[in-house]
Amino acid sequence: MKRYFLTIFLALFISFVLSNQVLASEDDYVKIGLKSPLKSVFSVNLSSEGFRVGKWKDGYNALFNIDESRLTVRIDGYYINIFGNYTKADDVSAATCGPFHIRTNKAFTAYDEASYEVKKLRSLNIDAFVYYNQDFFEIWIGQFISERKAMEEAAEYMDYLNNLTDIALDSKDRIMILNENNEIVLMFDKNQDIHLSSLSTQYKDLVKVEGASYRDFITFSRNENELVVINNVSIQHYLYGVVPKEMPPSWPLEALKAQAIAAKNYALLYKNKHSNEGYELCDTQHCQVYGGYNSENIMTNKAVDETSGKILTYNGKLVDAYYHSSSGGFTENSENVWSNSFPYLSGVKDDFSLGSPYDTWQFVISEEEIRNKLFENGLDVGYITEVEILSTSPSGRVQELMVKGTMGTQILAKEKTRQIFGTSNIKSTLFKVKFYGEGSNISTRDIYIYNFSNGDIIKKPIAEAAVITSDGLSVLDSIFLSNGITISDGSSTYEIYNELDNNSIDSVGKYVFIGKGWGHGVGMSQWGAKKMAELGYDYVQILEHYYTGAIVE
Repeated sequence: MKRYFLTIFLALFISFVLSNQVLASEDDYVKIGLKSPLKSVFSVNLSSEGFRVGKWKDGYNALFNIDESRLTVRIDGYYINIFGNYTKADDVSAATCGPFHIRTNKAFTAYDEASYEVKKLRSLNIDAFVYYNQDFFEIWIGQFISERKAMEEAAEYMDYLNNLTDIALDSKDRIMILNENNEIVLMFDKNQDIHLSSLSTQYKDLVKVEGASYRDFITFSRNENELVVINNVSIQHYLYGVVPKEMPPSWPLEALKAQAIAAKNYALLYKNKHSNEGYELCDTQHCQVYGGYNSENIMTNKAVDETSGKILTYNGKLVDAYYHSSSGGFTENSENVWSNSFPYLSGVKDDFSLGSPYDTWQFVISEEEIRNKLFENGLDVGYITEVEILSTSPSGRVQELMVKGTMGTQILAKEKTRQIFGTSNIKSTLFKVKFYGEGSNISTRDIYIYNFSNGDIIKKPIAEAAVITSDGLSVLDSIFLSNGITISDGSSTYEIYNELDNNSIDSVGKYVFIGKGWGHGVGMSQWGAKKMAELGYDYVQILEHYYTGAIVE
């Protein structure tokens, strides 16, 4: 009996701990490396209704405010200064200012005190600015192109420096914030974790990075001569900017909720994907597409809010909730796409995906184009002689595609085909491939027509013939022939499938990939989720359909 109660107690305790860990993680912040709005690799323009500047240490700690609407952030380096306009100097010898500075022995615990000292020095035409260093605000002087230039200038300030001369040498870590007059407001090392947010509360504390608006905080890192701009944002706000980028906001709410949980699981599992680059996730398809505040929508925000605190688990652990556009009728086992096998990523029959815009697709490519695509990926088989599917998974997805040439053979396994030929061209590995040689196009064949009036039999090209149907007289063009009919030229019978569209006439002498669905096929089909929601399924049923054995909790 004691053991029975102990088991219940432990189960409840583990459930409580897991629940609280998940909720804490969801409310946590995640650093998103911004790539899409940036226009320069060394500087970025920010705008807001004033700025708060703070340090991130166990959360945000305010340091001071900047009562300006526009700022520029750039790396400390070599620049050409022409009448106050700074441009990056690609040639160091052409630079008029650089990353060498005079360090004074003046340090303050408050920014306002240091700023007051800087204003006094600037009134004396001394190019002074505030440098933040481990909770202290130091006074530095100048932007010199060499240590020698800095030393020469320091001799002019010996009285102020109390005969102490310390030169800050070129560093690949320093970053500066400048006002609209191109005056340095603050310089700091990338490891100081300086964060900027908006002073305004009227506009949801938004900061514009170039033309795109972001919630919460903007921070920075540096990779050699490249400025890295980061949005440090709560996971809830992150999901606001992700879900509408991954699924149309006009889709049913239950589908959007399923997408919100799948995106949340991804964020929680892969928070350190880019940790060696100074942030955690990026804003591209490499992680999840994130558009910040500009992409938010009332319905997708509602989906995120109404699934707050909910996650998808399998045996008490977060599910790696992969998703794709459309399965083509069957989802796929994870090991048939990548290498790892997960019980909750087992393929399922998916009629819900049928009827999507990607039920069928076609990609036409010449032998020379195939050779060039292989060569671009470091593979050279010479002139192409054969392309053949060697093996498929139980769902029909291609596991091995053989490409044979005059100089050898390559076997493209699993997703390698899509990687080489383009994921927008080969939309999925659920495909067949055919070669259409000269004369293989049915649209160019001749047929025999019997004239009931005089009994004559004449031969003419299909494209010049017509047929009487219930809809009237129709020309036997490639569109008509794509409706799934059988036709004979007098000696052979040819089947015309809806796989061939009216581009088929351009396929002679080329390989045609004819496929179904879009994406890797693992996990949730987004178009399938849409159909399920339209049929009345809720987000829990949607997720538990696509992730075998997983539960929403």
